[in-house]
Amino acid sequence: MIGPGVRTGVPIRTENPHEVGADRLVNAVAAYDRVGGACIVVDFGTTINYDVVSAEGELLGAIFTPGIEISMEALARRAARLRTSR
Repeated sequence: MIGPGVRTGVPIRTENPHEVGADRLVNAVAAYDRVGGACIVVDFGTTINYDVVSAEGELLGAIFTPGIEISMEALARRAARLRTSR
């Protein structure tokens, strides 16, 4: 179980550590344990999360981008309809 107050061994060095979700923290712990050094964790979901873990095992921050499904829906709605030549 993961929750507030659980010691993971991963210092959270983000601007607002209390805003880091348990899923992102668990991903960082698992990735650092597996790699044993600096790494980037990529989590595909509603958004695609890229979490950066330092060589010392610190969660440094993240980038969020739209997920694949959201991107496909936006592309289908907004892209120009291209005609195929025959």
